[in-house]
Amino acid sequence: QVVGMVVVLGATYRATSVVPVLRRTGSFDREMGISVPKIDGRIEILQIHTRGMPIGKDVDLKKLASELHGYTGADIKSLCRESAIKAIRRYLPKIDLENKRISSKILQSMEIQLCDLSDAMHEIVPTAMREFYVERAKILWKDVGGLS
Repeated sequence: QVVGMVVVLGATYRATSVVPVLRRTGSFDREMGISVPKIDGRIEILQIHTRGMPIGKDVDLKKLASELHGYTGADIKSLCRESAIKAIRRYLPKIDLENKRISSKILQSMEIQLCDLSDAMHEIVPTAMREFYVERAKILWKDVGGLS
């Protein structure tokens, strides 16, 4: 007779909304908190999700990561995919849809530009900014206008 072990894994970004009985000692062996990535984590996540993408020279992933306050790994993945779709839409007028093949010249020129990422940022709402997470932006007093 084989007795199996049961592993239950739950995930939420809103641990406080879980029924208190489930969070009580004895219900689960472990409770782990995984926070929203800081800038170094966001840079790494961007590098992973753009690894196979043709990125334009105007895109600086470090600068982009500094603008992604509150974005989770899943949000960044969605942002990269959405920017790729926006780039394809930008190239559609150049593609002859009657022909079954896309010319290699067009394929070679396709790249995701900063404008594609910026447009995608307007559509992908950062999960953590919806409710609970605040990361202080690196803005100094000298950056604020009209203080003289």
